[in-house]
Amino acid sequence: MPATAAVAALARLPGTAGSSCPALPSQDRAALQDLVSLSPDLVQPHAPTLDRAQATAEKVSGTRV
Repeated sequence: MPATAAVAALARLPGTAGSSCPALPSQDRAALQDLVSLSPDLVQPHAPTLDRAQATAEKVSGTRV
């Protein structure tokens, strides 16, 4: 999965409030950083949302989570 597609998928996960900033590539374009906020009405436990986010990020080749 391309990194940009993973970022878009993260923002659509249940329990998230969407991407709160555009994804930023590193200077050498070897890395991508994004911030995805948790929904303010998310109740405990957060673990399922975080597990889904980690699983999505791990679909990108070379990703370290």
